[in-house]
Amino acid sequence: MNREEWLEERKKGIGGSDAAAIIGVNPFMTNIELWEYKTGRKQQEDISNKECVKFGVAAEDHIRKLFALDYPEYELTSESFKTYANPEHSFIRGSFDGELHNKNSGPFSYGVWEAKTGTIRREADWVKWGGKNFTENRIPQNYYTQILHYFLVRKDFEFAVLRARLTELLFNRQNIFESKRIHTRDYFINRTKCTDDLNYLYEKECEFWGYVERDERPPLIIQGL
Repeated sequence: MNREEWLEERKKGIGGSDAAAIIGVNPFMTNIELWEYKTGRKQQEDISNKECVKFGVAAEDHIRKLFALDYPEYELTSESFKTYANPEHSFIRGSFDGELHNKNSGPFSYGVWEAKTGTIRREADWVKWGGKNFTENRIPQNYYTQILHYFLVRKDFEFAVLRARLTELLFNRQNIFESKRIHTRDYFINRTKCTDDLNYLYEKECEFWGYVERDERPPLIIQGL
């Protein structure tokens, strides 16, 4: 499958990047906008030429290879543009940055791997990533929801690892950019600790797709409420 075919395939259901909009935690899209895209009322903007998107795409394979070197106990595989679907609800779909297999066959054997790049401009940005000193295993809500969605797609995924490459921008007292610092963080998420969140997302995704199938506009979900 090439990229164009993959983009068409995404229209047939809910993908990982869609899930956050359904529950109101996508900072770039509302659930109404997502519904308009899925029902063909609007065409989704092509963001592939944005610098941050091009950087993320170009960096992904390098991040994947470095993770494999850092964690040789995992077999990390990937297949571009391959789409999976929940066996009971085919509209719950996903394409993964990578799949993990624990070579030591520990308590968690199979998982999903995700790569993210981000920019830290202020202290508040660190909060979303678990603090500047990495005191909490926390990722932004929209990325956490994406991981939950992948757990819904594949029931055999027992854990997830999100590797983030974060660029911290450093400014002087006059708020003029001086330099940058690169941080690499790995976030490990255990499926069994997400049961309530998984059940909630599953319910909301089924509810949302019902609105799509009935061609009925859903009520707007306001972020934070």
